[in-house]
Amino acid sequence: MSEWGVHWNFYATIYVVNLVLVLIQDWLHYSLPFAVTIMIAYEFSIIALGLKDYVFYGPRTDFVSANREGIVSSFGYLAICLIGIEFGRTIFQGLFDKA
Repeated sequence: MSEWGVHWNFYATIYVVNLVLVLIQDWLHYSLPFAVTIMIAYEFSIIALGLKDYVFYGPRTDFVSANREGIVSSFGYLAICLIGIEFGRTIFQGLFDKA
């Protein structure tokens, strides 16, 4: 298996992240709280709920389980993208406020 799963690849992850961004575009001014919430929920799921065991050792019986690595990693990539949006907003607001 690859790091993404059987059918999943990086382009599928980019698609999922962009789709979520389009769906939440009206609330992107809360991107940092969304990112922190996603990261906390992701870590809690990995540590406390046993998501790590499912990702590493679960059976591959359907599309979701065959591509679980890529699907689960999409949450992390979404959090990274939301943090980037917040940093970009902060930098550009600082640049234009001083001008």
